[in-house]
Order: sequence, then C-alpha cells, then structure tokens
Amino acid sequence: MMKPREAVALLQKTYDRVSSRLDRMDMAALWPGFRRYPFALYDGRNACVAGEMLPRPEAFRGNTAIQWGDGYMAVWDIGQDPVADADELAGHLAHEMFHAHQLTLGETRFPDDLHWLCHPPTAEALALRQREHRLLARAAEHPAPEEASRLLAEVFALRVLREASCPEDARQGLLAETVEGTAEWVGLSALAQLSLEKAAQRLQQVAARLTDAGLHQLDTRRVSYDSGVCLLALARQAGLSLPAGQEESVSTQLAAQVQSVRPVPPDPEETAHWTAMLAHQREQRQNVLTDFRTRPLRRLQGPFRLCGYDPMNIWRQDDCLFGTGFFLLEDGAGRRIPLTGETLLTMAPGSDRQVLLAESNHPEKRVGCRFMVRA
Repeated sequence: MMKPREAVALLQKTYDRVSSRLDRMDMAALWPGFRRYPFALYDGRNACVAGEMLPRPEAFRGNTAIQWGDGYMAVWDIGQDPVADADELAGHLAHEMFHAHQLTLGETRFPDDLHWLCHPPTAEALALRQREHRLLARAAEHPAPEEASRLLAEVFALRVLREASCPEDARQGLLAETVEGTAEWVGLSALAQLSLEKAAQRLQQVAARLTDAGLHQLDTRRVSYDSGVCLLALARQAGLSLPAGQEESVSTQLAAQVQSVRPVPPDPEETAHWTAMLAHQREQRQNVLTDFRTRPLRRLQGPFRLCGYDPMNIWRQDDCLFGTGFFLLEDGAGRRIPLTGETLLTMAPGSDRQVLLAESNHPEKRVGCRFMVRA
C-alpha cells in the first residue's frame, strides 16, 4: 500500500506530466472556439487543483466537469480510474474540458438518463442500431470522401426507421451522442495531436466495440460514446462541416448535409438475435437482484426524491433501479442522503425520480455532498 507522502508525490508528478502535454495541444483546432480549461487530478484523500495540492474537495465525484469558482473545471479520479499513459490521460482530460466548454456555452442537449431507463430499446430497434454501428465502424478504415458520405447516408436512413420503432430511446441516444460522443471525439482528436499511433489504436478499439453484437450494445448510453466518435470521424472524412448550432442533435445537423437514401430494414434473424440478448440481460439482472437481497442491507424507507446519480453505473428493470456508483436522495425535509456502492432503489411505479425504498451495502455517512449527475 502506498504511503500518504508517496501518493501526494505521485499525484503531483502525474499532474505535471499531463499538464505539459495539454500545453502542446492546439485546442482551437479540435473544435471551433474550444480552449483549455483548468483541471484537477485527485484520489481518495488529496487533489492537485490547477497545480496546487489540496485535501480532496467534496465536490469531486467521478470524471467530469464541475463548476469551480466563476467557471468550470475538468476533474479526473486517478485513484478509482488510473491511466498509466500520460498521453491517454491528457486525451481524457480534453474530453472533460470539452464538457466544461459545453457548460460554459450553456449546453442544454443532455439526455435524461432516468427517463431514458424507463424506455428501453426493443429488439427491432437494437437490430437497426447494430446495422448503423457496422456502418459507423468503417470510419476506422479511413474511407474516401465519397464512400464516407454514402456510409453516413445509410446511417441516417436507418435512424429514421429506428426513431419510428422506438422514439424515446432513439431521441435520448442522439442527445447522449451529441454531448458525450462529441466530447469523446474531441478527446480522441487531442490524443492524435500527441500520438497518431495511439489515436489510431483507440479508434480501432471503438470500431471493434461497435461491431460486437454482445450485451455491450444494450447499454445505449455507453455505446453513444463510440457511435459519436465514429459519426464525427466519418463526417470529417466526408468533408462535412462540424455542427455549430445547439438547437438540434449533432446527428440531425450532419444529416442535413447528406443526400437521403432508402434504408434496408433488418431481417428476422437479426431481430431474433436481439430478442434473445434482451432475455439474457433480463435473466442476468434478476440474478444480481436476487443475490443482492440475500445480503445484510441497510434499508431506508421513503419516499425520497432521486436528485443525483452516477449515470455510467445504473440500470433499471421494471421498478428496480440498481447502481454500483452512487445515488443522492432527498427526503421530505430537504435533507440529502448520499449512498455509495451497490444500492437498490425501489421506484414508484412508472416514476423516474420518486423512490419508495433504498437498500444499500455501503451507505455513506456524510451528508451535503455535491453529486454530479452527468459524467
């Protein structure tokens, strides 16, 4: 186990290494108007904030952008999410800095994760999305402009079908792709300024995830990171203009620049595959819930309002909302109750924020913490 003094020294050294790489980046070349924002690295006890060592602030939760002083700052938890390669970590910080940029500009196109979880994708929608993903993954092959335009046209045609099949999941996915996928693409482009080889390897990894027809595809929020990367990569390869407006999703703005085509719907075998995958996911989740309920748990009787959560580590099955990161509840008197670790919330039927019962393995004793809703 690392001694406290060694941990502080490592935190400072890592900050300096990443900062020197961020100094070499041309942020404006990554996205029009983008600039460098302050950043902090932290672990369980300490934080290096703009180069200064401090005790870890309560506001630091996960890897995200938070309000700090009169502006926004990117933060990364190297204790829970260590990244050994300084180039890679600098790229991740560029992603979080882009979130700071979005917030500075008043970005409003955030997905409503809790509402989204109440509207899971259907097997038909998943079959359509898998076809989209196979087309988007071709970005890793660096197609010629004409081919990239053709691929995008097919993607956008499939998205019209998918929206008709499962409108809320499609709409929320486009929002997540707009906010998170764009930030992920900026982070990849930032990495490319430091190492073209590392950026190419990461794009290949993204493409591999998109073409994998496994359970990963059922996590619509996570796959939106990957689809957004390849969507913007194909757009650049096709010579399209980067989206500038904030009224519509990135996908909608790019689709306006491409000639429309007629989509090819999925065949019955593709839909049957995703029907089976959904059943498998349901069985797995039920096993998790059954096992969880056999353990000693602290139970908090509601009602509560769910006002904070880790969006990357939650799922919902019927009226059970399960998370492995953190939740923040608010009782009727306005008191806030943070819960960390494995936690099961029993939601009011059909509600996305009203909690009837909270059960947790590792409730956190502190109150009044600031929880970031967005990753």
